[in-house]
Amino acid sequence: MSSNLAPTGTFSFPQGITADGPDLFVANQNNNTIGEYTFSGTVVNSSLINLGGGLPDSIVSNGPDLFVAGMTSHAVGEYDTTGHTVNSSFITGIAAGRTILAISGTNLFVANGTTISDYSISGSPMLVTSWSTSGLASTYGLAVSGSDVFAATGSNISEYSITGSTATLVNASLISGGVDSYGLATNGSALFVAGHNSGTIEAYDMNTWGQLAGFTDITGLTGNDHDLVVAVVPETPTCAAIVGGAVLCLTLLRRRSSAIA
Repeated sequence: MSSNLAPTGTFSFPQGITADGPDLFVANQNNNTIGEYTFSGTVVNSSLINLGGGLPDSIVSNGPDLFVAGMTSHAVGEYDTTGHTVNSSFITGIAAGRTILAISGTNLFVANGTTISDYSISGSPMLVTSWSTSGLASTYGLAVSGSDVFAATGSNISEYSITGSTATLVNASLISGGVDSYGLATNGSALFVAGHNSGTIEAYDMNTWGQLAGFTDITGLTGNDHDLVVAVVPETPTCAAIVGGAVLCLTLLRRRSSAIA
């Protein structure tokens, strides 16, 4: 797999990716757009949503809708997957700085600096709980499985358990020996960890927290000025990763990859 992927005209500093059905949605920070692509590399609409500003920083999907966090908008906007705006100020009052999203069912998790918040989004957004990671590093990546929330701290992964409106720190350093961690994604049984400094995607068995059997680490994803972001595509055994100004679609457990050009 080549790591020498030149930026393409399709992307403009991509900072977030999410999948819905057969399509991949990419948040382009420099031109404030959300682009839509197929996993084979076809451009469906490179500017499906024009945000007009806000510097989109993270994006997640719950099926019918896309939720987009803006680095300078201090808000999370809601849009449908056809490009229509549902509510550009779905959640407001977010502090300045990088904002990371994760979604599980009708709960949307928002990480900003050393604060992680859990919102119920079955109707109008309602804050369920919010907690501080003070004493730990800022959150660079976020993944949720059931009642468990995983936060990438740059050098390890912290695990929290949510019970009602209470968040409990389960383990501040989940991976023995530490791990270069920026992007996180899960399929429910494995946690995929993308390391910005190492340029590597690793996978961990969520039952044992040892490295996932049969998974070959994806390496050589260095030489870019982006945090390495990863997303799991549930319909096929595939993940996607932002590398520099390009996006890779990677077949898990195999050594094949294809770049969206």
